Amino acid sequence: MINLYLSNILVVIIFLSYGNFINFLLFRENQTSKAVIFNILCGIIYLSFIALLINFFSPLSHFINNFILIMGILFFVYSIKKNGDFIKKIKLICLISVVSFLIMTLDNSNTPDAGLYHLPYISILNDNKIIFGLANIHFRFGHTSIIQYTSAIFNNFLFSTKGITIPISIIISTVFIFFFKKFDTKHKNYFFLIFYFLITFFITIKVSRYNDIGNDAIGHLFFFLIIIFLINSIYKNKFQYKDFFFLSLFCIFAFANKVFFVFSFIFPVIFILYSKKYFFLINKKTFLLFFFFFLFLLKNVLVSSCLIYPIKTTCFESLTWSSVGHKSHSSPKIKAIEGKAAVKAWSDFKEKNLTYEEYSKDFRWIETWIDGHFKYILNKLVILIIVILLLTFLIISKEKVRSKKNHRTGNTLKLSLSFILPVCLFASIYWFLNFPLYRYGYSYFVSIILLTTSYSIYSIFEDKNIKKIFNILKIILIISITLIAMKNFLRISNKYKTQYSGYPWPKIYSYDEKNIEQENYKVNITKYFSIYHPKYRLCMYSKGPCTHYKEISEEVNVKKIFSYIVVMPK
Repeated sequence: MINLYLSNILVVIIFLSYGNFINFLLFRENQTSKAVIFNILCGIIYLSFIALLINFFSPLSHFINNFILIMGILFFVYSIKKNGDFIKKIKLICLISVVSFLIMTLDNSNTPDAGLYHLPYISILNDNKIIFGLANIHFRFGHTSIIQYTSAIFNNFLFSTKGITIPISIIISTVFIFFFKKFDTKHKNYFFLIFYFLITFFITIKVSRYNDIGNDAIGHLFFFLIIIFLINSIYKNKFQYKDFFFLSLFCIFAFANKVFFVFSFIFPVIFILYSKKYFFLINKKTFLLFFFFFLFLLKNVLVSSCLIYPIKTTCFESLTWSSVGHKSHSSPKIKAIEGKAAVKAWSDFKEKNLTYEEYSKDFRWIETWIDGHFKYILNKLVILIIVILLLTFLIISKEKVRSKKNHRTGNTLKLSLSFILPVCLFASIYWFLNFPLYRYGYSYFVSIILLTTSYSIYSIFEDKNIKKIFNILKIILIISITLIAMKNFLRISNKYKTQYSGYPWPKIYSYDEKNIEQENYKVNITKYFSIYHPKYRLCMYSKGPCTHYKEISEEVNVKKIFSYIVVMPK
């Protein structure tokens, strides 16, 4: 337990160090205790893209990862000596680490997708530099998240392979603390008070377990950060280049997590158009943003032959590793058709008298989706809706109707929402029509619910008793956090009667009670390249490249160009 907690502290320090160091190089501003959380978030992003860049030329091996670790420690020591304010910084570091520690220990299971392709992909990154056509081994390798790169760099001499489980928990806990600290009476109006309360409450109930996180949740939380950054910029009339840079940086990171956050790029455009500072686009630092974006797209092309896999129109069919036009399991056309049906509740469609294409057309899927997944979405949102209704009732009973509705603050908030809400609405509609799975799009429609609720309360009621309301909301939030923590504790104490290998770290080798590293079946493709198949259904973190598709050895050819492996469909 102590080892896990100290490891969390060290990972937070590494993220903070890189964020502080690179931000100083970019903007020549020293870190203060107020910027700790923000610099941690930036450090997560910078290290993710550094890892991505390194993997073009080298595996994310122990040597590379140890170097990143040691440099991070040195950066931290230097910043403490130069800037001081050590006590305040270490308090925040410890607080984030506590939350991360609780997330990891109160739910030791990974997401189902982790065993299927997240962990196997991390294993590939640790053992190999980028493999051309990797998606031909497992189609899901064609749309992996930047987070897999973030995780891979923490397989080092201090943490060993267990270190790959820490980053996603740190990301969630940092975002949670960010909103939790924002939840105060600083802004002196109901909009920010209610919004920060609701978003903190939603994060508490949505990602309170390690098994709830995965790649999707991280992108959604960054989307929440993006919209509040834009609101604050308009609200404070603050349109400096630094604000544009970080807004764009967060958008790129969200997109690199999951491409369905492509709609977030509308917000930097709004920033530019509203501020009329078009020269921001030709700033030298902006090229760093374009470089990060280019790196991610280049990775996609090298791995799958597509800018955005499996969208066929973004694929380069002329590349030797392209599976466009082939009938292999990784064919973009085939996967796009199957995927579109899958997200529209194909698995719940009982008759199976339609093809994937027929099922997805003309809203034939809607009845099946409503009977199944729509009810699931309502179940996920019911607690949030109940809290909103209770909150509204609470404030109605305590407050008086606002006498002045058209003051500058109100108009500014209304203006910012007039930009943001249409984007969220359009994204929600697109989500519903194309990939209506809850985990793919909840930040879009949840943002609409939270923003409209917050603004409605702000518009109607006075701010006189804001401190009294704040204290009540704080109690509600603390009780909610406590109840969820107790629930997770009771669940995991009942589930695990004996300690498994690596306890209490989250499992990476198997989902059973033992968590023992498995020996996979090895298939030699050439004398210099082999593929592995899992002994027990899922690859997890194991020797790779690993795929559960047993027929892959018959579907691919492999050759070496210089020192790079190229996997091609037969």
